[in-house]
Amino acid sequence: MAKRLIIDSCRHLIEAYGVDGFRFDLAELLGVDVLREIEAALKRVKHDVILIAEPWSFRGHIAGALGDTGWASWNDGYRDFVRSYVLGGGTAAQLEYYLKGSPWFLPSGPRRRSTTPSRTTTAPGSTTSRRMPTTTASSRPPTTAGART
Repeated sequence: MAKRLIIDSCRHLIEAYGVDGFRFDLAELLGVDVLREIEAALKRVKHDVILIAEPWSFRGHIAGALGDTGWASWNDGYRDFVRSYVLGGGTAAQLEYYLKGSPWFLPSGPRRRSTTPSRTTTAPGSTTSRRMPTTTASSRPPTTAGART
């Protein structure tokens, strides 16, 4: 019943409003088989529909299982790395890896980089800077005596 509601709702949004794609938060909870059925149904309506899955939930992670589908999946490793790198963690090799689009994370074939959108945040009202610790007075560099601030 829920699968039918999802498909019918998305189909309506495509046909009535010209929506070109959908993001499914916590898509892992639906499962890969249901995601495949949703994809097939929506591609019959719009062959180039954009489908993005948040591939994790409290149960697990399905990004690898989406490799042979038309679903893209958020690259959460990139988000976590950027946060660490800004705070002084990470290496140049890790930076290169993520800037290349996380090659280990990607399925083989022509869709490679387009299947793992790298982002630092996508939640409304949530920014990367909001997730960073704030600077405290004790962590600021010392100022020169008599310098203006």
